[in-house]
Amino acid sequence: MNRLSRSLSVFLVSTVLTVPTAFAAARPAQDDHDKEHAEKQAKVDKAQKKLRVYDAKHKDYHDWNENEDRAYRQYLNEKHEDYRDYQKMDRDRQQEYWNWRHDHPDRDDYNRDRDDKDRR
Repeated sequence: MNRLSRSLSVFLVSTVLTVPTAFAAARPAQDDHDKEHAEKQAKVDKAQKKLRVYDAKHKDYHDWNENEDRAYRQYLNEKHEDYRDYQKMDRDRQQEYWNWRHDHPDRDDYNRDRDDKDRR
């Protein structure tokens, strides 16, 4: 009985020590998948990262998103100018854009401003 008990103990101990090693061997594939997923998520986050711009003259902030980019491209089109990254323009040119932008609000912004005035 002693011999059987000892053999069983050795078997259990070796099993307990071997199982985590087997799981660890399978883990790199999961790590590669997690790393790939994290890299894709980082690209998505970077693409969705919003630029927040302060308009000093009008004392307000603007989120640079798809809607703002569309308005900016419309501004450039009206001025017959080629596309140039907003952040690369000098401050005077940026301010010209914000002046134009405040004169050309989005439809939703216009309605919201008008609704606020109606409530007064």
